[in-house]
Amino acid sequence: MRVRVALHRVDDAHIVEDLHDWSWSQVVSSVAHISHLAPSAVLRGVLDWRTVQLSERPSLEEAPTTSGSSKLSQKEQASLREERHHLVVQYIFATTLLAIFALLRMRPEQSARVEEEEVVQLERICFEYFRRHAEKRLETPGTRELDRKLPRLYAHLLGVLSSHSLESIREQLGLAFSSTSNKARVLACLEGMRYLNLDVSSSAAAVRSATFLQSAVEWLSSWRVKELKLALAHTLVSVIRRTDTSALEPDKAAGGGGRAAVDLTPWFGTVENLHGVFAGKNKKFKDVLMYFPLVAALLFVSERPFFMQHAWGFLKTVYKQLRDKTLKPILMECIQTIVHAYCSRFAASDPERAHRLDDINKNVFPLSSRKLLASVHDPLEPYVEIILALASRDIDFTVRKIVFELLRADKLKGDVHPERMIVA
Repeated sequence: MRVRVALHRVDDAHIVEDLHDWSWSQVVSSVAHISHLAPSAVLRGVLDWRTVQLSERPSLEEAPTTSGSSKLSQKEQASLREERHHLVVQYIFATTLLAIFALLRMRPEQSARVEEEEVVQLERICFEYFRRHAEKRLETPGTRELDRKLPRLYAHLLGVLSSHSLESIREQLGLAFSSTSNKARVLACLEGMRYLNLDVSSSAAAVRSATFLQSAVEWLSSWRVKELKLALAHTLVSVIRRTDTSALEPDKAAGGGGRAAVDLTPWFGTVENLHGVFAGKNKKFKDVLMYFPLVAALLFVSERPFFMQHAWGFLKTVYKQLRDKTLKPILMECIQTIVHAYCSRFAASDPERAHRLDDINKNVFPLSSRKLLASVHDPLEPYVEIILALASRDIDFTVRKIVFELLRADKLKGDVHPERMIVA
């Protein structure tokens, strides 16, 4: 089965459409489904295909003329096709691998058969892509459809690979971050790091994940460029929030259901140490912007006693700064993180649950304030997510005390602010 992709048109939006038709989906699905029989062999085949395709030049035979391509010389059209050819190969390569690993993830016994050699080669390709993408972005900003999609695809691919070789990826990132003089390359690697998985499902994996966290904080401390520090801090928050917190529960760690016991001491120790480093940094505007989301993320993956000891004091500090219009979107995300962690992991056995839910309601949805948003550009998602988290723990309280009160905007004197009703 072959998939035909036209490379000659100036507008490349049609290329993505070509790569999402029925035939293309069937090709990817077929490759993914045979991969469970011999994962390393299929991965080697995909790698070999990429090597051959990137070494070939696309056919320069006369292509149909379009209003866009007619404005280009023959040399420019040849250059355009060659560039498109490389982009399409990269796109097919990344999407095929993601489909393969998605299927292997459902078959852990087959995923374990993936050889280290293939994983290392795929890592190298990802980092080489980030380097080239950074150079290309300096020359011409990514305005094409594939230019926008490929960085995210390769970031997802590196995230999948991190389940197999987080230690190797940490070393590669350390080399890339050893110098921040090439800002574009550092930002490209940070973009690629966004979907890494911190695995805590086994004692060895927990140690590797804790080591990665420690290394990331060392990078953060050593950098001097404010833009890069802020980007790394927010990327690290995204990585921490992706952690599977179900593996942190005591019954899972204790080895229930016939599983081996997991020693999470290194993980919790690292989380608590890093929390101690960042928790006191709340005096300056830049510190709140950079470190508050990190503190919330660390509490999100902390042990129950530590969370219950520190989360409520942190929330009080956050509540006091909600009046700041610039900081409010970031602070709302912090509240969302804490509420999600509490409701999903700790609220069920908390005797003070009713009091805590009421306190969250009064500070996040105050009846004394007509406006929920500090600006029309502020996102509504954190409010909705907070309501959903509270409803997962106490639906009756959430509907009566929050949803109905938001809908009853007529009780407020003065102008009606529709965002209250929209959130409800």
